[in-house]
Amino acid sequence: MAEIIQKAQVSAPQAALFSAFVEPKELRGWLCNHAYTKPQPKGRYWMRWDDGYRVEGHYINVTEPGSLSFAWRTAQAPGQTTVSVALRPISEHDTQVTLSHSGFGVGADWDGYREQCARRWEEALQNLKSVVETGVDLRGIRRPFLGIQWALDEDGNIQVTSVTGGNGADPQALRPQDRLLQLDAQPIRDYTSLVDALEACRPGDAARVRVLREGQECSLSVRLGSVAWQEDLLDPRGIIARVRDRQRAEQERLADTLRGVTEREADLRPAPQSWTVREILAHLSITERDLHHRLYQITMRSWDDRPKGDPAMLPEALAAAMAQADTAPKLLARFVEDQAETLAFFEAQGQDMRQNRAQCRRLAQAMDLSDHTREHVDEVARLLELVRQQARDRRAQETAENDTRRQS
Repeated sequence: MAEIIQKAQVSAPQAALFSAFVEPKELRGWLCNHAYTKPQPKGRYWMRWDDGYRVEGHYINVTEPGSLSFAWRTAQAPGQTTVSVALRPISEHDTQVTLSHSGFGVGADWDGYREQCARRWEEALQNLKSVVETGVDLRGIRRPFLGIQWALDEDGNIQVTSVTGGNGADPQALRPQDRLLQLDAQPIRDYTSLVDALEACRPGDAARVRVLREGQECSLSVRLGSVAWQEDLLDPRGIIARVRDRQRAEQERLADTLRGVTEREADLRPAPQSWTVREILAHLSITERDLHHRLYQITMRSWDDRPKGDPAMLPEALAAAMAQADTAPKLLARFVEDQAETLAFFEAQGQDMRQNRAQCRRLAQAMDLSDHTREHVDEVARLLELVRQQARDRRAQETAENDTRRQS
């Protein structure tokens, strides 16, 4: 069967592109999620993707900085194949990348596998060019976008709070208060299951979404969009100023919302599955500290080595944070300090970000938690109103009962 040949002209020196194919940290930046390499003849390598795809093999030829070839083995293939890469300088700052994938057999299984490889390599070289030249990782841009804002309801399920659309998404069939049940037959139980379901889709797909609306289940068709990117994410000074302003606004609003709150109110749980105000504050602090870890990983070029799930959702993590900061004011102060550390670390990366566009964009995107914090501040306000309304209702009921007893 004919080999696959993909080409791309990239505005980067030959040596930089050679590193992009053999250095694990560079490979993670455009091709896979995890990698190990020993780039020498007969040296082993492996690459893994978060969707479960895995490739392994050995290097056949490594001629720095112009070419390499390696055996390609994966459980999805009927047999072993070979990938070869040639890097030809066109000018001091431009290189022609030619990738060939050969060794395919004959038959229906091989036909399907070759088609899959051709599509993956085409997308991969497009992403290599994009990451190197602009700092934009197309894997993020190609990630499907549902076009909603959401929050956890009293039972811990995902509930639509607003319909935003944009970036190709057309979620108008959804409504605020809808509870998500399924996306393309995949159960939606929490944030992780929503992410997993979306990863199986592509921007532009018409996804079948099942929701609970006013006590009735209904099935809807929702057009998925793609995650947008902004050119101003490449301006470190602008990013720092925007994050500083956002943090100040979040902190002021949170302080205003908590003004006059008693510790009893902060610890009341208005419904069995809802959070308390203190738990929300602990969650915000833990999320910010998890962001620190994320920024460290990006700086060390290991941005995709992270576990599934959200550590800020662990009951043990919330309990530990509340044990260290045992009042609502202390938790708020802890969150403010955590945000200050986030900004200080980002500012310290200024010179590196100006020289590395991809690094700048990843750090900026990682710091975009504005919706998350705003939604939780809104949740604190709603919780406090509910707690206070319940207290007013109890007092009214007690007054009515006392009046009844006096009359009798």
